[in-house]
Amino acid sequence: MLSKLYLKDLSNLSFPFIQHTDKFIFIKQLLAVLFISFLIVTTGHATQWRDELPNAKILGSVDFNFFGFKIYNAKLWSETSPLDMTKPFALDLTYNHRVSRKLLVKIVIYEIKRLNTAEIPTSKIQDWQVKLMIAFPDVSQDDELIGVFLPSQGFRTYNKRGLIADIRDIELARYFFAVWLDENAKGNILRSKLLGLTP
Repeated sequence: MLSKLYLKDLSNLSFPFIQHTDKFIFIKQLLAVLFISFLIVTTGHATQWRDELPNAKILGSVDFNFFGFKIYNAKLWSETSPLDMTKPFALDLTYNHRVSRKLLVKIVIYEIKRLNTAEIPTSKIQDWQVKLMIAFPDVSQDDELIGVFLPSQGFRTYNKRGLIADIRDIELARYFFAVWLDENAKGNILRSKLLGLTP
């Protein structure tokens, strides 16, 4: 993500679920997801992401740069090698600069749309935007954001303090991690390094 190849595209991005959808409906969706996340956090899930993958090892690591500036380092953790997409794994991002939650969501949604050959219904995009707003915090220098892929459930996000959100949406989880791991992801060389296919 954050590649110079789509600087122009990012400048044109907007939040349709705020601009074109009844704000009352959006607030209800947001409160519903927040309530579900609260119940999940208080019902005994792992408090640290390594509890999910106690035997995981790093498959690959790569720096993502933007006009020569390091934005974040990405590490892919898995208990299997090579990566098995039918098993849990984790994507660990350590940021070198401040990035807002809003921008993170915009970029992920943009890439999901780009990778999908069929048009995604607006209602589904709106639902995913709400869920991603819960899953992502604003990040600053040295902050970590870890996404744990759970094939039969969805994904969970963590930071250094512990669990942020548990997103029970398998389709969104697949598209989210495809932003980095799909064969058509931007920066194929970076993808290969992340998967441990090239040094």
